[in-house]
Amino acid sequence: MHDDQANKDATVPESVIPPASLGNEKPTRNIRPKKTSRKKWRHRTSIHQLKSGDPYATPARRTEIDAEMNNRFMPPPDESLHLASFTLIEAYTPTTVYRLSESLNKLQNRLGGAPTPAIEHLERSRNLGLAGGWVNIDLIRRPGKWVHPSGYIDPTLPEGISAATTTIVTATPSLTILVCTFILEEEEGNLTKPLLETHQTEYGKVNVFVEGALGSLRSKIPWARPRRFSTTRNTKMVWQLKKEETDAIFERYEAPCSEWFESRFPGRFSEELLESRPKARLIVTRKEKPISTGGLTWTTAAGINSHWDLWASTSPEGWTANVDRFRNQNSVLTFSGVRAVLGELTSGPDDERESKWTISQGFHEEFAQLISIWGVSQLLDVYMRHLSHLRDTVAARKQRFRPVAQARKLDNYIMRDGIDLSMIAEEVKTHSDALSVHRYTSTRFIRADDSRGPNHPPSPGAASQDLSSSILSAISDRADQLVTSSRAATTGITASAELRQSISNARLQRSTLTITLVALAVAVASLYVAWVTLKQAESDKKKSDPVITVTIQTTPSASPTSATP
Repeated sequence: MHDDQANKDATVPESVIPPASLGNEKPTRNIRPKKTSRKKWRHRTSIHQLKSGDPYATPARRTEIDAEMNNRFMPPPDESLHLASFTLIEAYTPTTVYRLSESLNKLQNRLGGAPTPAIEHLERSRNLGLAGGWVNIDLIRRPGKWVHPSGYIDPTLPEGISAATTTIVTATPSLTILVCTFILEEEEGNLTKPLLETHQTEYGKVNVFVEGALGSLRSKIPWARPRRFSTTRNTKMVWQLKKEETDAIFERYEAPCSEWFESRFPGRFSEELLESRPKARLIVTRKEKPISTGGLTWTTAAGINSHWDLWASTSPEGWTANVDRFRNQNSVLTFSGVRAVLGELTSGPDDERESKWTISQGFHEEFAQLISIWGVSQLLDVYMRHLSHLRDTVAARKQRFRPVAQARKLDNYIMRDGIDLSMIAEEVKTHSDALSVHRYTSTRFIRADDSRGPNHPPSPGAASQDLSSSILSAISDRADQLVTSSRAATTGITASAELRQSISNARLQRSTLTITLVALAVAVASLYVAWVTLKQAESDKKKSDPVITVTIQTTPSASPTSATP
């Protein structure tokens, strides 16, 4: 009874009650919607209006937007932003490690005396197959600067650089990473000035694309009024213009130092373009924290505070790391922090703890190994990029069939990147303990953002993610992908090279046979011409020889009528 009463009292929503006339309705046909009336030709927008007008905002609105953007990306009062130092990375693989030995021997020749610890460390790790160790090279400074007795004076060190400190890390038995940090002078690397300047958004030329027949021609006629079209326009916002200026400051210091670094310690990365080589930066502020998870701030123009791969240190606190994956072909790893906070984490005199010299030296001692392990991931990305290019272009039709040149390229790949890739990819999986950054540093970075963007809640477990673990996971995944892709590509390319070589041999045999037949025909023709010429010469000789006619005349003898006494 209780259940029946409950069913009687239950109300049914109106949305589920069928209408009374549902069963009596007749099926209706699908009626096409009426076509909307097209605009007449004179009511459409002309090409001239599309290119000269402002489809985004009025001039007053643009001025208002620019003012808001300039205020948003303006540094707070009494705040400054400085580039304290930057780190360049070089990788030495089995086919390029001899370059590191030559570079270290040159340094030893300058210093003289017993072999430096770096040479002994390199020979020992290579000969015994060791991994996980590191050794420091003494400071390299310009003339007039103080150095340790075992340090180096190099007059070619770029101006504005106080010193270069270097560390050699043995990542795996066949891979050595060299990390060199360039410390800027105290008055150099000021990034505050471009951030204080006001900018106006730059609107580029409007490009109109007309659909239909002769669209490209109609898009260039000013009085044409197309019915279907689309427009594009390049726009540079205020923060992008400021970012270009800060990038120019970075390039002013990094470009000459990259050339110096390449001349002193050439390796595998030196074969890549200058702008695509991996690097790390240390940027310091005066008072305010450089990162914020609330959106883009005034430090965004310097490559900080991106919502992709933003990390913060927990033990100790004060360091932040940001991986900018979209600046170049390779990533840029940016460290940042407040001068006073970072000065407390380093050892040095109290009056120099907040200086670039002290903070940068502590930064290199603490994170050189972390940067080197991150450099391993960048090296695998380089191999993957070249392997993908080789895989995608191997079947492309060439204008000229050059089997010798193609064989040389294949041999160059197999004897260099092919050998390096196969050995390194296997070793990074078997020597994961040697790559663990926690063996070298106690600083731990956890994720400070969410990869899905600032408008999404943090994903579960985001706070427990560690930067070093994320790098090692990326290295392992990339190594597995490289091993599989390299084997498939090498097998396919080798088979293709053998087939092309067979084709080349067949073509060569055909060409040789053709040339032989042609030569034989030429020889026969030459003999025939010579024979005809000889016959003609003999005939001409017979005709030109003189004929000697001998005439013998006989006279009758006289009768003997008289005799001479």
